[in-house]
Amino acid sequence: MTMPPFNANTPIPTDLPRCAPGRLPERRGVQGSNQYRRVALEALLAEQRIEQSFPEAAAQGLTYETAREFVQHGMVIETTTAAYVNHLLHVVEILLPVLGNRNWVVCYNDRAGEHFIVTDNPVAVTWSDTRPTGFFGPAFGKPETDVTIPLSSHVALIGRFEDVPETLELSKQGVAAVNNKTLAYSSRFIAACDDDFLVDTLDRGIVGSKEVIEQIEKWAAEREKKK
Repeated sequence: MTMPPFNANTPIPTDLPRCAPGRLPERRGVQGSNQYRRVALEALLAEQRIEQSFPEAAAQGLTYETAREFVQHGMVIETTTAAYVNHLLHVVEILLPVLGNRNWVVCYNDRAGEHFIVTDNPVAVTWSDTRPTGFFGPAFGKPETDVTIPLSSHVALIGRFEDVPETLELSKQGVAAVNNKTLAYSSRFIAACDDDFLVDTLDRGIVGSKEVIEQIEKWAAEREKKK
């Protein structure tokens, strides 16, 4: 049995890879993704939309200028770690039955130079075919979607509601396509077992880590100029 083609139309994230290990803080900042920030910027194109969309906040002093500055500088919302953990536990209760209803295939590739990557947000949900993901991508409960989870450099899980084999050896392109799904959900760092990894894109085909990092740095520089 063969699986339908992997979706390779997910965007490369625009944040530079970075990792800042440290102690668990009492408070933490939750940063909005690039997709949320783009939607928020669209909502703020006209000043009058502040009063129309957020009348209570506007009545309490929220202005167009302060809202736009908040969106442009990362949308970091501060909350307590306890509240954040409580939110995650609530999400887990909702997602576990949905994930349990999927059929899971163990994907593997033992060839040198063809390995999976991991990021700060390694679980991705994307369409199984090549349709565009849009701003937010599909939900975990949508049919015809993949939930991809890299387990190691050479093993990954893919969950679908449709029938899948128990195990599947992925080609070079399959590994690169899974890496593209994983990379699309990254916002802080990318990690791999060596300096080079593969990513599959629709417009340029399979590219290496050098091209990926160059593109990320280019987008990051362009974003800095716009601030």
